[in-house]
Amino acid sequence: MIHELVNQLLIFYPEFDREHMKIEQTEFDENWYEVFIHEEELLTITLNDEGALEDFSVNEEYFPGNQMFAKEVILQKAISLIDTLITVDRESFHLSSMIDFDSFWFIEFAKKDPYLHLELPNSGVSIYINKNGLITSANFETEKIGIEKPEPKISVDDARTLFLENLMLKPIIMKIDDDYIGGDDCYHFVYYVMDNVMVIEMDGTLQTIETYGGTHPIYENILPSKQTYDHLYQAIGIPAHFTKVYEEDELEQWSPGARADFEAGDELEIEYDQQKNVSHIHFITDSEKVTTVENEKTALEKAIAFLTFQFQDAATRFRLVKEDHALLYYEEDEEEASNIYAYHFNFQQFERGIPVATEYLSITVDAESLMITHYQANETHRLDFSELDLTRTFPEGLAKQAYADKLTIEKSWSKEIDEDPIIYKLTYTTAFPETIGAMRAIDAKTGKTWFIDASYMDEF
Repeated sequence: MIHELVNQLLIFYPEFDREHMKIEQTEFDENWYEVFIHEEELLTITLNDEGALEDFSVNEEYFPGNQMFAKEVILQKAISLIDTLITVDRESFHLSSMIDFDSFWFIEFAKKDPYLHLELPNSGVSIYINKNGLITSANFETEKIGIEKPEPKISVDDARTLFLENLMLKPIIMKIDDDYIGGDDCYHFVYYVMDNVMVIEMDGTLQTIETYGGTHPIYENILPSKQTYDHLYQAIGIPAHFTKVYEEDELEQWSPGARADFEAGDELEIEYDQQKNVSHIHFITDSEKVTTVENEKTALEKAIAFLTFQFQDAATRFRLVKEDHALLYYEEDEEEASNIYAYHFNFQQFERGIPVATEYLSITVDAESLMITHYQANETHRLDFSELDLTRTFPEGLAKQAYADKLTIEKSWSKEIDEDPIIYKLTYTTAFPETIGAMRAIDAKTGKTWFIDASYMDEF
């Protein structure tokens, strides 16, 4: 079985001397096979418990190639792979999408339902092909599935009304880059379309972001820190026995001296941006020694003190993301406080009370020493938006109407992976006929609508 499968796969790769090829079943998983040529790994293959192919991947370095192939040639390679490997029920696999990821193509085949002949998401085969024509990997969905017979209890119009009633627009400052159609790479004051209702079931039940484990962030103001520091190393809290062992323009590395309670592998890295501002701090340690544990309030005070050292206007520029501040543990048993080794805090950037769409600034504080063990900032956190006009000349009500004017509702299948077997249920979802990309923002000054640029993807 496995030898026949390997021979089928090798049809799609350049010829090589197979005399020295060997196939080995791994010790830790009887369904995982590795193919070697002259002791170099060529392929890895995974089967399911019934012996059907689940996935494979190839060693790209063994098959180098500089020739670039046209999109049509790449697609034909994918179709040929499907024709070769799927011998049962091949006609049920339909070409779903083809996505250009610059250096490779992602091609997906999916099945359709017997009722409405709509696509069943993640029900077929996903194939990755480099631009040079090399098939690097493929994944085959082999789980047993069920399809719930659709029995709509609300109409498309009812679903549209529910989506609009639950539409959430959030005023933010965001960069409209080339991810958006017509993006100008400038910052705009917009109404951002928040993820809220994801789909609506046929009986009118809303599946919201909370259904999938997500939340909408809540922020807390922070008070200016009264703590002062003479220099950066003091603000970080680098122990006195640490020594700077490496330095270049944008990187420093510190390691401890010989001390019994520190592992030899401990290392602190500090990275700087081109303006010599700290952009990243990372402490690497193998030590699990925690003698005393500071409380969260003290750790937060330390985090804010360090943030204030980096930004004098930290109290107005940032707000704390209200959450269970990810306590980090050495052990899985989170009931034992003695195992806590750090507190992690996230901060959201603001300008005159308006959030700036950027990654959180994050700070991790050691629970024993209160040393800053992790810090991550980016260039946006230091941008000055004081001159950006935040007047809402286009009211939110008109922004909601602009969204509604472009919105249509489609029926689509939702994959319920928590069911056994997996069940597909028909749902209502949003769509925008002008583009396959979603509307994500409406300019708060002009009313211009911004859509995700999905031109890199073809849907069939």
